[in-house]
Amino acid sequence: MRLPPQLTANAPFANALNAVATAAGTLPALVAGLITAVEAEDEGGIADKSGEILQTVVQLISAIDTIATTLDSAGPGLPGVVAADVSAFAAVLPARLVDYLILRYLETYYPLLCANLQFLAIVERTAVAGTDATHPPYYLRRTTLSRSATGSSRRKM
Repeated sequence: MRLPPQLTANAPFANALNAVATAAGTLPALVAGLITAVEAEDEGGIADKSGEILQTVVQLISAIDTIATTLDSAGPGLPGVVAADVSAFAAVLPARLVDYLILRYLETYYPLLCANLQFLAIVERTAVAGTDATHPPYYLRRTTLSRSATGSSRRKM
């Protein structure tokens, strides 16, 4: 969904976007620190970096939820979009954004792993046709772990 530029004037929305960018921006250095600690077999460093990563991920998820909440609140006042479309978009935004971030990371840094996960139907990448200027074409990227777990629990051995 293409949102109008007036949304950036909404202070809570802009603050939530900045919080997501800040938290996501610190993750690469934290992960690099964790890798260094693992390679050095530094158990204290592993624990410290793991805690920092978890704390940052919690902040990231909280900020993503805030984006969805503020977007849903701002929806009725946004020009050029239907409020119900904005609410529907905001409702699925947190899960879709997390899926998108994970899958874009895998596509970029581990393309073979991503292709295998797609082959195993653990992740999906589907082209979605656009319907108008507000709803342009895009690729829907999502994990299917809950569906895979449900399907695998039904299989008989």
